[in-house]
Amino acid sequence: MMHPFFVVMWFMHLLLWGVPSSQADTNQSLVFIKARCAEWRPFVYEDKGQLVGPAYEIALKVLKHSQHPFDYQLQPWARVYNDALNQPNFLVACIGRTPKREQLFHWIGPISKGVEIYFFKLTKNNLNIISLSQAKELKVGAMRGTYNYDFLALSGFKDKNIHQSVKSEQLLNMLINKRYDLVISDEKQLQSEAKKLKVNPDVFEKVLFAFTVTDNLAFSKNTPEHIIKTFKDAYSHLERNGRFEGLLR
Repeated sequence: MMHPFFVVMWFMHLLLWGVPSSQADTNQSLVFIKARCAEWRPFVYEDKGQLVGPAYEIALKVLKHSQHPFDYQLQPWARVYNDALNQPNFLVACIGRTPKREQLFHWIGPISKGVEIYFFKLTKNNLNIISLSQAKELKVGAMRGTYNYDFLALSGFKDKNIHQSVKSEQLLNMLINKRYDLVISDEKQLQSEAKKLKVNPDVFEKVLFAFTVTDNLAFSKNTPEHIIKTFKDAYSHLERNGRFEGLLR
């Protein structure tokens, strides 16, 4: 046990000179990270009050390995995306890497192997869609602010034919109730959301391929470079050591 005299002298040293410079530098560099994602079943979602899913597990491993203090929350996608464009030290824990977004973020690493996006209709609907030009004449539902919406806009769909939803369950309900002719989504998410709504996934039919996208971890553009490097190094280390095995899907 340290003698009381030396304890007193140590505290006097701290008061006069502060903490050692190397320790102070380390503490100053460990800034708080806000990690945010929208619900994205089955990759990240809440189940019985706990966040679960392979994309969440990958993000959590990287955040912990970085040693930065953080919190991870699910929020509506439009809010996540807007905050990511404006706030420093903001980690988007599930964002598709598209040409439109390439220069807007610092990209850390993939959380999926690649997601195929399709147009879906109700199985009982007799629509026969074999081309994008046909789809452009119909009412199509998409999640607000997502790469699915961006694809429709960039592909020349008219604003009057694009209908945006804030929540994925709203998107499917609008299709079920025939308010939309089609929705654009990835198959795993659609099936997972259908199960959540206690709807048989077979009521939806995949009719037309749209595009493929890889979702990533990415930081806001105004995040300091040393934080970007720390997270890129953390991701690379975990990937090399097989820590993402079974999670990248």
